[in-house]
Amino acid sequence: MAAWEQVKGAAGGPGPRSSHGISAAAGGAHAWVIGGEVKAREPAGMEVWRLDLGDANSAPAWRLCGPREGEGAPPPARNAHAQGLLGTDLWVFGGRTNAEEHSVLNDLWRFDTVAEAWHGPIPAASGVPPAARSYHAACAAGGRFYVFGGCVAEGRVADFHCFDPETRAWRELPPPPGVEGRGGPVLETFAGGHTLLLFAGYANRETRDVLTFDVHREEWTRRADLGPDLAPRSVCACFPTPDGRIVVYGGEVVPSERGHSGAGSFSGEVLEFDAEGNARVLNQDLAAARPTPRGWTTMAPLPPPPGTSARGFLYGGLAGDDDSPERLADAWLLSVA
Repeated sequence: MAAWEQVKGAAGGPGPRSSHGISAAAGGAHAWVIGGEVKAREPAGMEVWRLDLGDANSAPAWRLCGPREGEGAPPPARNAHAQGLLGTDLWVFGGRTNAEEHSVLNDLWRFDTVAEAWHGPIPAASGVPPAARSYHAACAAGGRFYVFGGCVAEGRVADFHCFDPETRAWRELPPPPGVEGRGGPVLETFAGGHTLLLFAGYANRETRDVLTFDVHREEWTRRADLGPDLAPRSVCACFPTPDGRIVVYGGEVVPSERGHSGAGSFSGEVLEFDAEGNARVLNQDLAAARPTPRGWTTMAPLPPPPGTSARGFLYGGLAGDDDSPERLADAWLLSVA
């Protein structure tokens, strides 16, 4: 069972946006929202917004983090970047600066969530960074930062890369077999950091293939595709659970006829994957408040409350349709039994 709760009472905040990044502290006290776009391919800036989720004695509250006077400037404004949290460091790679196809980036930045300071761009000590891209996916696992796919200056790719912060070394890993270049895929790590999930994405059509990657053996395994009763999709939100599952929410199931200027059709489904790549749809209370179906957003894990096994944080995204695309500014908590 999946249950939603809207985060209310937090004034201010990032405002409406899509194609942004979300990460959350391991202790679950707060989450960070970075980047995105306020209009189609109009970057919102790289200010770091922190949501303190509050407790029984305090209400949720947004706060704009650094940089403080004399500290490094933030990265150039962008949308469609990818990010991942390793310890207290939030790593950001790539994105695009405007609507032009050649505005893609391949810079790497680190945000120290304790000092609230940006560092970068981080040069590679060895190896070759991935080509400049946007709408790619990234995740952190086993002390490393993984980057997959996305939209490069011309077309889409399905390459796979790993960055080691300790050595500042980039390494290209084996690409997933039989996977077309795509944007908006899911790349997430199962609890423990030993296995990654790759799911769906847009490859000139919505897709629904499922693969897992063994981090230690550096081998891909193709799993059964999402069942025929579930629509292919892209630009979904996702988060890992403490007990070894990955929850995927929403996504675009029919692409926009106006391209990035519009909004396609979106799912409001909550899927759950196990480490073997098997998926099932979680039931939701149809009488309770739920987010508007959406895509072009992401989620981050939070410690689950008593009586549940997992909890994730969702902010913003794109909803509506081609006539009335709507970038959202609402915040939600999803609890999974």
